[in-house]
Amino acid sequence: MIAATVLATLPTIGPAAVGETRSWTNKDVLPATPGYAASSLTVSFPSKRAVDIKGWVEDRCDADGYGAYVYAYRTAPSPDGGSRYRVFGTYKDVNGCGNGRIHFDPGPYRTPTKVSKIYGLEVHLCEMDADAAQPAYTRCKVKYFDNWRL
Repeated sequence: MIAATVLATLPTIGPAAVGETRSWTNKDVLPATPGYAASSLTVSFPSKRAVDIKGWVEDRCDADGYGAYVYAYRTAPSPDGGSRYRVFGTYKDVNGCGNGRIHFDPGPYRTPTKVSKIYGLEVHLCEMDADAAQPAYTRCKVKYFDNWRL
């Protein structure tokens, strides 16, 4: 009976523990341009070794020649004891202004070995001209999602 009482009083795990959604723009990042990028992402960690991302990216502009990009990097342990970053995915809206959001849901990514784990996911929302001779991240904003399963 004691075990049943303890289980009944434990808090339930809500959606924030299962997946975290964040929406943001890079509108306040300098240098200012006429347009900006917007995105909303839901990030989940099905296990210590897996990450799942879905969401959308949108170029909100006035035909400034820039596109909206989401770059997702998983962070994992490196041999020297620090963290290493690996590209998890790149998602973009480069088809012009006012054409709506580009949705993505690539499915879960799992690390290739059982010894590796994912610390978290670092996501860059950028507005840039990728067609330039030397593409540069012109305006980026970064969000980090911790792997709550560690």
